[in-house]
Formats: sequence, structure tokens, C-alpha cells
Amino acid sequence: MSDVNDFAARLRAEQEDGSRQAALAQDRKRRRRKQVLAGAAGLAVLGGFAAWLVGATSGERAADDPFGAAALEQSMWPQEWPATEDFPYRGSAAAGWAEGENAVELPPARALGGMSEAQVEQALLQTKEILVAANFERVPYGEVFARFDPGSPALAALAGNPVGLVTRFDRTELVQHPYRQKARGRITYAAAPSGKGLVIKTDHTFVHPVASARDGAYEVAPGIAEWARVLTKRRLVIAVRPDSPLPVLQSYAVRLGNVRCEAADGLVHTYFRLEARAAGVARDTFNCPEIAG
Repeated sequence: MSDVNDFAARLRAEQEDGSRQAALAQDRKRRRRKQVLAGAAGLAVLGGFAAWLVGATSGERAADDPFGAAALEQSMWPQEWPATEDFPYRGSAAAGWAEGENAVELPPARALGGMSEAQVEQALLQTKEILVAANFERVPYGEVFARFDPGSPALAALAGNPVGLVTRFDRTELVQHPYRQKARGRITYAAAPSGKGLVIKTDHTFVHPVASARDGAYEVAPGIAEWARVLTKRRLVIAVRPDSPLPVLQSYAVRLGNVRCEAADGLVHTYFRLEARAAGVARDTFNCPEIAG
């Protein structure tokens, strides 16, 4: 019993110790302060998001105006917000499209127009190489034009405005995403009207994410650059003759989206978010008249 009595006495003494009570009270205050700060941080993020939602739905703020972007993980941003390097296809129908040369798919080859299956397959591969060089690679215009017979009727028109065949950007103005170019479309072919050779038709939409080449020129939030998407819907008609190593470009047609249509230097110049809004250009729309030849 003496041990029990000693323990009870020590317990009463600790309870009556004012310094210990003060320490316990201080510890409780610290814990409450941490809980309040953690809750406030969470509310700040949610509050910023809620404020954007209220502004966007009430008409006080455009849907593509970021609000509190730096406080939210980019994966949490609404689809209406601008694209970034990590999410170049935010809000785009092209998000699920194939990328690069894998996006240019070939139909099965079959003997046709006096050409063997192997010859037809080679003509289709040649067409794919032209599309990849014209839309994804950065070789000079001349190297793309040189892939066609110099007597091609459409080449003369392209000499004055190469965007009908080739998409190129001013590298001092814009940088392309290193590996996120996308495309969707198809290639079809039929025997030439003469019965000798092929007529190959291509119809593809290409999407090119680009950012300003000037650091800090267009930012969604401090240190987060805005990316724009350039659209190119391009159709080609190519004739392949069994006795010629080079195909003939018979015609072309192209429509451009999110592009400054007045540019006439053979390069593509885009709008970023605020510029597009001022010009009345909606995101991911073809805003320029068709160019054909």
C-alpha cells in the first residue's frame, strides 16, 4: 500500500505543479496554431479556385483567365485555362491523338495502276516522308520542294507562299514543343485516270504547341510560360508515275488556326491568349481563309 500511496502523492504533486500546467497549456496552443495554419492554407487554395469559378460563371472573369494559378497544381487547372509546357493539350480535342511521324498512318498497299504492290508501298512511304518533312521536321523549304518533280504544276504557286505545303516558325519568335506535335488524318489512293500510276490524296490536321522565344514574355503565372496551339489542316493531291522517281504535286489546300492571317513571309505567327481574345480568335479554331493552289 505504501507504493500506491507514494504514486498517488506524486500524481497530486504533479497536478499541483504550476509550471507543468503552464507547459501543457503552451503545448496545446502550439498544436492548435498548427492546425489553424494548415486549415488556412487549404482554404486559400480552395478559396482561390472558388473565386475563379464564381468570376467565370458570373461573367466577371473570362473562363480562360487563370486565378491563383501558382497556388494550384497544374493537373488541377480547369480545361479552359491556358496550355503550359507540361500540359500543352489542356482543353484540346487533340489530346488523345498520335504524335509525330507515328500519326501519319499508311493504308495497305496493293498492286494498282500498272504498279506492283512493292511499288505502291514505296510510293506511299515516299508520301509519308514528305508529310513528316513538311510538318514535323525543320528542314529548309527547298529540301521539301526538291522531293517533288520540278515540273509539278502546284510548285510555282508555293514559291510565293510556302505555307501551303510547309509549316515553319520564326525561331527568334517562337519555340516548338520538342516532341508533342500531333496529327490525325488519312491517306487514300486510286489508279491514275490514264491507268498508269497512282493518284494519292492526303488529308491531315496537324497541331503544333509553341511558346514565346522571349523568356517571361507570356506567362500564366510567375515562371510558368503560356503555350499556344497552331492548327494546320492540309490536303495534298500527288501523282505517282511508274517511270518517274519523283512524284508530281498536282494541288494543295491548307487552312490555318490561331494564326495571324496577314503574315506573308512564309512563316506561321500565332496568337497567345490575350492577343487572340483582342482579335476575336477562339482557341483551336481555323481563323484564316483557305490557301490553295
